[in-house]
Amino acid sequence: MLTETFKQSKPFQIPWSKVRDVGIDVEVEVEPEATPALEYEKWLRDRIIARIPGGG
Repeated sequence: MLTETFKQSKPFQIPWSKVRDVGIDVEVEVEPEATPALEYEKWLRDRIIARIPGGG
């Protein structure tokens, strides 16, 4: 079910001009809510976590 939901999604590309720092983590100047990057988390929150008592 989850695999089918995200199987056709394409990687989100961030331009190098938006990269602030590269180290253990990569820091970028992009608002995650303005990208499809959080779709997986939103899907989990709405379909799974919200159904757990106390989960949302």
